[in-house]
Amino acid sequence: MPLELTKSADLTNKLNALADKGKLSEFEVRHFRREVEQLKNVSAAEYYMLNGMLCSVLGDFENSRDNHEKSLKLSRDHVDLINYGLSMRRLGHRSMSLELMLQAFELVPNSEDIFNEVCLSMILSGDFSSFDSTLGKLKRANPSVDLSRVVHYGNLLHVRECLAVCGIDEAEFTRVFSVLNEVLDRHALSVEDLDVNTSTFDSVRHVSIFVKVTCKDSRDLLKINEELADRIISLDDLECWDRLVLNAVNYTTRQNAVA
Repeated sequence: MPLELTKSADLTNKLNALADKGKLSEFEVRHFRREVEQLKNVSAAEYYMLNGMLCSVLGDFENSRDNHEKSLKLSRDHVDLINYGLSMRRLGHRSMSLELMLQAFELVPNSEDIFNEVCLSMILSGDFSSFDSTLGKLKRANPSVDLSRVVHYGNLLHVRECLAVCGIDEAEFTRVFSVLNEVLDRHALSVEDLDVNTSTFDSVRHVSIFVKVTCKDSRDLLKINEELADRIISLDDLECWDRLVLNAVNYTTRQNAVA
């Protein structure tokens, strides 16, 4: 592998590791910028991609998107699309992230790893409309695929099963998650993890979803939950309002998001 590609891969892994820590220190940001700058005259595509990722960690949507778009104009492979998708997921733009992950999957439809990212993006965006067709493409491209190794495939099936048991239409679930994403975006929060299960209250079976976010002031969670409840109840013709319960809670352990 050429030196510059190895360097880029190392920096990508390093940045993702730093992102998992939470907030970067000024020293870490300056150090990373210096390393990325060394790639500017070697591979402009890698330079813009890494800058886009760094901007996403810093919470800068506009510059993250602009750098990733510049990178895609120079190089458009599945790695570029996945990293762009990860940046958008990190910034809370979950529908955009799903679209990018699906584009990456179209380029490598036999990849279990990319399919796993697609499934996670579907869960976080609440949109399963393209799941069946995507799964069909994976099975055709990779007949020997072992879906038991695809963690978020199992998580997605669990969410769909919970909805089915409680008689909740998946289109309504998507509407509710659209509201969730709008509310969290307004508070500059993103979904870190989800806990999805069924429960019963007053003889009514419902899907209970704990949306785990990193919120500096836990008192803000009350405002978020009140806003969520008001917005969901006010949705026109929503039939599942009493069978789909969302609660935002503080996330204390950083790990891969699961359902």
